[in-house]
Amino acid sequence: MQATSTSLQESKNKRSSPLTRRGGSHEPSLVLFFLSGKHGYFHAPLAIFGELTTGRTRRIIRMRIWHYRRIFGIAPRGYMRQDEIKALLKDATIASVKRTCDLVMFTFLLPDGREIYLHLTCFLLILYHNMRLACSNDMFVKGDQCRKRRFKWDSPGDSLFDESLAKEESKWKGKRVTLFDMYDGTLRIVLEDNLKIFVIPDSAKEKEFYRLFSSEVDYLIL
Repeated sequence: MQATSTSLQESKNKRSSPLTRRGGSHEPSLVLFFLSGKHGYFHAPLAIFGELTTGRTRRIIRMRIWHYRRIFGIAPRGYMRQDEIKALLKDATIASVKRTCDLVMFTFLLPDGREIYLHLTCFLLILYHNMRLACSNDMFVKGDQCRKRRFKWDSPGDSLFDESLAKEESKWKGKRVTLFDMYDGTLRIVLEDNLKIFVIPDSAKEKEFYRLFSSEVDYLIL
């Protein structure tokens, strides 16, 4: 009888535990956020949670993190503020522009030899002397030089976008960054010889639009 009572009590505790609710995790998770200060990185535990069980809870926490980030002008460790990114990309040059399906990949070469990458899956517009040099919408348009009867947009090299980049390579390759600007999520990168790159989030859906990173750390993600 005592064993039965103990079993019922354990079952009751199990049902009431937040770790075993439907949709929850079966192991407690520890979340520790690190912040970046103005004069370098310092470890500052913003919040420690032993029982993060639902996706909704994690989303709320992420929203709070970014809310306080905007108020105090700080960023999660590994991320950079806009002025820091400007300093990072100063005098960087475009080494290459490639794509895989709808993922466009920029490679920037820093003066010290390091490489910085910008990957994006949203709207891209490249202007040269205020003339359209390449546009991401042209990925879905058959190139003028493509002789294939069946056009496949996800095959790099066949689209008008690929043709434009290859044809006008001398106008963008090796150009030096003179200005980096970000406003309401839109990136504007100005380079020498009046070359401009615009990266614009083009959907209300919650997803990753672009990422600026190196082989070691992420600098900016939206």
